[in-house]
Amino acid sequence: MYKFNDPAGRLAALQATRLPTACLFTILLVLFLSIAGRLQALTVSEIMYHSSTPGGTGDEFIELYNENVDPIDLSGYSICNGINFVFPRGTYLDGHSYLVVCADEAAIRDRSGITNTIGDWVGSLDNSGERIEICNTGGRVVVEMRYNDRGKWPVGAHLDDAVASAAQTRHRAVGALNSLADALPALGIVAAVLGIIKTMSLIDQSPDVLGPMIATALLGTFLGVFLAYGLVGPLAARFGQVVDEEILYLETIRTVIDRKSVG
Repeated sequence: MYKFNDPAGRLAALQATRLPTACLFTILLVLFLSIAGRLQALTVSEIMYHSSTPGGTGDEFIELYNENVDPIDLSGYSICNGINFVFPRGTYLDGHSYLVVCADEAAIRDRSGITNTIGDWVGSLDNSGERIEICNTGGRVVVEMRYNDRGKWPVGAHLDDAVASAAQTRHRAVGALNSLADALPALGIVAAVLGIIKTMSLIDQSPDVLGPMIATALLGTFLGVFLAYGLVGPLAARFGQVVDEEILYLETIRTVIDRKSVG
């Protein structure tokens, strides 16, 4: 047994013992604050919970935002209340960046043109409101928020989906016309080839018989090109301009109503 008879020696030993303990406490405190800060950095920035399609849920999404500069590893995290979705391994959300979790990822990408998406989830969001929870790999809730459809919402918020749906429907029609215009020359060529094949099967006939057949084959090509570039193509272009003007008009109305509704 060792005894410290020297008070100064005991004081030095005590200080030597406290120094590593204080350092360890400081390190643990910094780590705790760092982890807590990272958990708080993940927020829900936007929710699309009421589909514009009656009975549909494909355009629902939950947008997440990382408020920190450092990336967050979401591997194994899950949306554990509201809907069911587990983030796959290797899912990182960069600092000051957004990630859109989708009910139908392909539909959201096609509609909005964004690529910072992930999905698909299981279930659907309640149109009247519910609580959204995000859990870590251990099942602990690290993000929680509640939404509902009560309160005074800007009228424009209800018109957004209507304008977007109108734009999507009209642009789909324009796209169909453009596709038809692109296909018409090919159809004309097919008609010409079929006409030439029929003509070649009667090659031993007189010019009086072959002439009209060749003319008919060439007429198919001419009609395909004429209809594509002289009729359907310009019609699709003009229709596209009318659609763009109409959507701009609707968006202007939506903006005016929105500003009037919020005073």
